Amino acid sequence: MKDKKIKVVFLILISLMTYLPLIVAQILTPKGYTFTGFIAGGVDYYTFLTKLKLGYLGNWIYTNKFTTENIQGVPIYFFYTVLGHIGKLFNISPIKMLLYSDMIIAIASWSFLLWYLRNETVYSYIFSIFLFPYPFLKFFMWPSAYSAVSIPHYGIDIIGFLLVIEGFKRKKYILGIAGAYLLLIIHPFLLALVYLIPAIYAVLYEKGKLKYTIKYLFLLTVSILPYLIVLLKYFTQTEWLKEWRDQALANYNPLLLILIYGIPMYLAVYYVLKNYRKLDKEEKFSTAWIISAIILTFFMPMTNKDEFLFMFSLPVGILAGRFLDKLRLPKDFLVFLSVLMIALNILVVFTTTYKTYEAIHGKFKPDYTNLYLPDAYLDAFYSMKGDGNVLSRYYTGNMIPFYSGNKVYIGHLSETINFTEKKSESDKFFDRKMSNSQISEIIQNNNIKYIIFDNYLYKDKSFNVKGFYKIFENKYAAVLERR
Repeated sequence: MKDKKIKVVFLILISLMTYLPLIVAQILTPKGYTFTGFIAGGVDYYTFLTKLKLGYLGNWIYTNKFTTENIQGVPIYFFYTVLGHIGKLFNISPIKMLLYSDMIIAIASWSFLLWYLRNETVYSYIFSIFLFPYPFLKFFMWPSAYSAVSIPHYGIDIIGFLLVIEGFKRKKYILGIAGAYLLLIIHPFLLALVYLIPAIYAVLYEKGKLKYTIKYLFLLTVSILPYLIVLLKYFTQTEWLKEWRDQALANYNPLLLILIYGIPMYLAVYYVLKNYRKLDKEEKFSTAWIISAIILTFFMPMTNKDEFLFMFSLPVGILAGRFLDKLRLPKDFLVFLSVLMIALNILVVFTTTYKTYEAIHGKFKPDYTNLYLPDAYLDAFYSMKGDGNVLSRYYTGNMIPFYSGNKVYIGHLSETINFTEKKSESDKFFDRKMSNSQISEIIQNNNIKYIIFDNYLYKDKSFNVKGFYKIFENKYAAVLERR
């Protein structure tokens, strides 16, 4: 009971220290600035907002605005469009809706983690709550729970995954089916891990459980098949979605990601090797889990397969906690570990939000990490009508679909068709390394109506593009329109 109380207190502390600074930042938005809600997530953040806004405006079909081609809308990303509809119902703006929903979902997912680890020691809980949400951002080899902030759909992944695993362990098929559907609406490919873990566990440790394992996975498959068929149809027959999957970039070498996973990883491996013949049921399951994640990370035929290590974190946290528990360390060490993890979390919060001060003190530049954006900069977006394609720098292109509703020549790296080629062409245009005939070709082929120049890059360098006339300019940006 005492351990449970410590875990609950720890969860509350982490939640407060993660979200209070953001709530305060929203309340204290300086005059003349707009709170963006940006926390982490890189270029993905504005795609979340754009999808949310589509729902806010009443749409259920996703229309890709990060590329200029005429492509069909598809019924995907329901998670964000539903959030947008809920926001409209309660008159909550997309930015606030993303922040509030992330807060609620993150706390819910951490609570599910608490439920799943109910029989584990506090050490396992501390490791897992910081490792599990998203392992790609690391600080001194200690991944931070804060890195999941602004990515609420990963919280849904966590809940779904834990339900499927718990359903298998407790022979509760309804839990597994519910969890599988949650995974389907976010990251369907993570179902591969759900199938592999029980299979490897049964083969390695409990061959007598093979019949039950096959039955569980068969019922799971039959239950999700209708929705799975619909998803497969769109992802295999829609041309832009096929390209979207092909050019989704893996950010890390899988082997490197595993090796630098941090101190908990080394403790977990050491614990398994030292106690291989004495592992209990949960330790064997965690070991099978790690093996499954590594296999899929290396061999799954997809470019962003490193996301399988997203689910690598929990068994690592469990086994690292078991290692420390065996040492029978003094309570002072537990206090030290807790304070260290919370301190690192606070540090990440403050280093992530330092853009607040840059914006206020005149060091603003229009990339996608600004917690605040000057209203005068957004005026450039609002000067455009939402029915024309826009040529801009890459960073700016990620913001335009949300703020103005226009489609852009270059935007999100996986949603812009032929991203690499377009990124190169955009850079050449704005760096003045493109001939007039090449400029004319880009404009005509992509039906460009507006061009946005970020003035901090082009001081004393006026741009003249044939057929375009300036409709807006201030110290932040200039907008040209084709007439």
